[in-house]
Amino acid sequence: MNVLGIDASHNTAALVKDGRLVASAEEERFDRCKHSRNPPVHAIRFCLEYAGLAAADVDYVAVGMDEVDHYSGLGLILSKVLLEGYPPGLLRKRFSVLRHHLFTDPARLRTHSPLSSAYWGKKVDAATDGTGLSAEIRVIPHHVAHGAWASLPTGWKNASCLVADGAGDWESTTAYAYHDQSIEFLRKETYANSLGFLYFNATDYLGFGFLQEGKTMGLAAYGDPQDVPGAVLDQIVRVPGELSPWYTVDSRILTDYYYGRGYLSHFTRLFGAPKRPPGLEATTPPYPVAAAAVQRSLEKALLHTVKKVVESTGEKKLCLGGGVAMNCSANGKIWASGLVDELAVQVAPMDSGTAAGAALRLAQQLGEKPLVEPDRSDWGPEFSDAEIEKALEAAGLRFERCPGSSIAGKAADLVAKGKIVGWFQGRMELGARALGHRSILANPGIKGMNDRVNRVKHRELWRPFAPSIAAERLGEYVQKPCPSPFMLIAFHANPNGKRELPTVIHVDGTTRVQTVDKRLEPLYYRLLREVEGHTSHPAVLNTSFNDAGEPIVCSPRDAIRSYFGMGLDALAIGNYLALNPEPGAKR
Repeated sequence: MNVLGIDASHNTAALVKDGRLVASAEEERFDRCKHSRNPPVHAIRFCLEYAGLAAADVDYVAVGMDEVDHYSGLGLILSKVLLEGYPPGLLRKRFSVLRHHLFTDPARLRTHSPLSSAYWGKKVDAATDGTGLSAEIRVIPHHVAHGAWASLPTGWKNASCLVADGAGDWESTTAYAYHDQSIEFLRKETYANSLGFLYFNATDYLGFGFLQEGKTMGLAAYGDPQDVPGAVLDQIVRVPGELSPWYTVDSRILTDYYYGRGYLSHFTRLFGAPKRPPGLEATTPPYPVAAAAVQRSLEKALLHTVKKVVESTGEKKLCLGGGVAMNCSANGKIWASGLVDELAVQVAPMDSGTAAGAALRLAQQLGEKPLVEPDRSDWGPEFSDAEIEKALEAAGLRFERCPGSSIAGKAADLVAKGKIVGWFQGRMELGARALGHRSILANPGIKGMNDRVNRVKHRELWRPFAPSIAAERLGEYVQKPCPSPFMLIAFHANPNGKRELPTVIHVDGTTRVQTVDKRLEPLYYRLLREVEGHTSHPAVLNTSFNDAGEPIVCSPRDAIRSYFGMGLDALAIGNYLALNPEPGAKR
């Protein structure tokens, strides 16, 4: 049975064939539009082609959101306000859609919903060259899709599962008990008590813009939340909450982003400054303190919630999902707390993972056993040597062929010498992290290398970088090590880590590590060991292969364009190595 999964928010597609995940990718990688809002036409086409399927071979389409029901009538809106405590200001966006349709045929309303079967049927049909799609479209609740993706790839028998994001199907935080590949609902927090929207709105106040929460997390290390009185922190999040045994987010922070942004005045009152204007350095007071206060509030709420969930399930293995699980600093605090014995955060825990989660969950409901290779990140397209060589020749690049796996040694030698190398190998990663397939690599032991790479990528100089480290060697560099294959847990560096890897240690002494397993990533692992032969550390600075404001590269053409645009020193692409000439040399 073939199930096509679609993420209805971040526009990702996935393909599950006979219960096994075989492909998944985000549309932005193909249309080259960061955070693309276009339907996943190219992503769907890729998934079908990779699986060797035509549109007629798809048995079901799984959509990871039940948002259609949110627009089905005024009665539902009023019930949300009156019975579930939703502040009316949070529902204005819903009303703006409803006002055009309240007195029209409900069938028309569903046709106009971007998540209706008619809509998705047309888009899937377009993605498959109009060949037609007879598959039935099924909706999987958003947090169920998140929960499935968070838990099924772990291979665990029993676990606790916590999903936290902005909102999906009116839920913002949901707890599940995971047993034998099934998830049992335990408790939820609603749209009116959203940790995701707390962080989203704080990011806007800090002047970082849409979907830039990672910058807020990075800036938080420059502030000391001790500078913020407890009474101020209580006006962000209270734990334990008065309305919930988990937490209570101050409602003044959750006024709708799209209608007046009333939360900005609340942040201004709390921190004594208006929204950071363009051009003002983010590290200017009081913005780092504000970021630190919000980060601390998020961590306090999550730690309390994890404690409650683990107590409820009795399971100290924890799966985290949802956009909030992208906050590696908070994940690190959970791991360091001792509340859990094992922690799993999957690649793409945000909405991009719900395409796979929805498809796997639907396949399971239809009687198949879901199968996902644990700790894999590379679910996207790959390119042959012939395709790569053709692209290099078309660009007029001079290059050398590196047979076998010798490309790892060539790249390692350059990294050790202080060169900045584009690394393009195998299938593309899913999600926002580059994990050794579409990466920019540098030597983390050379002081000042972080500033060089930030300038190459046209990023703010205060932003941190992360290392990839041979998995079995992690304990030499951090406190309380654990597997972190997707660069989603921040650890406190030990003295050796601070000494040996200075450019990947943030100002608060933490480092967001990717652990590299020899069995799963043999070529990348070999590069790390080759680097160790030159430097004494099996580690590289690893950042995503993209310039500021662009998606991570997908194709050889994308990689070559970014290589030129950023002025990288070298490009290790497949079995080929291209070198930028030294200044003054002829290309």
